[in-house]
Amino acid sequence: LYVGDLSGNLNVYEKRLGRRVNFVEEDGAIQGKPLIHKNMVIYGTSEGKIIARELDTLKLVYTKNLGSSIESEVYPYKGRLFVHLRNHTIAALDVKTGKILWSYKRAVPFLTTLNRVSVPLGHKNAVIVGFADGYLASLSIHDGHIIWEKKLSLAKKFLDIDLSPVLVQGTLWVGSLGSDFFIINPKNGVTLRRLMH
Repeated sequence: LYVGDLSGNLNVYEKRLGRRVNFVEEDGAIQGKPLIHKNMVIYGTSEGKIIARELDTLKLVYTKNLGSSIESEVYPYKGRLFVHLRNHTIAALDVKTGKILWSYKRAVPFLTTLNRVSVPLGHKNAVIVGFADGYLASLSIHDGHIIWEKKLSLAKKFLDIDLSPVLVQGTLWVGSLGSDFFIINPKNGVTLRRLMH
């Protein structure tokens, strides 16, 4: 079991007895759940670093500084690693090497936000993610251009789309703590149903 903590430790616990068998110290808190991907554990820090280590030895495979705090888990999809940064940027990296492939920076106005981020979700050749400006967007996994975007939250404050989108039987379910819940067609962003809260 691999668990990060706010002191900057990545801890490895034995499953059966729960005792710590290994750890490594990082600069910055580890807030998101570490990702186990093939023979690596991958996670982000509050200092904006993506770190990949070997599962068995915790030997460093790569580290990249993305320039802004990483407070949620990272998401692997089709050989890429998608990271939602605190500064409203989505970064796409090669999951094996950590090479930065592209980034998409969202211009978010200075509104009252919850300062949380949603975890991206892969669908076909897109990654779908909610932003602090109340929009849900579908970005191309190849170059980060917008395929479609839709304003979901009409709240005056706390309009963040901070709940991670989920696919259920081919439809996209997503919402916001400050607004309604939506069932959306993931291909084009069309609202299929709106559930009032």
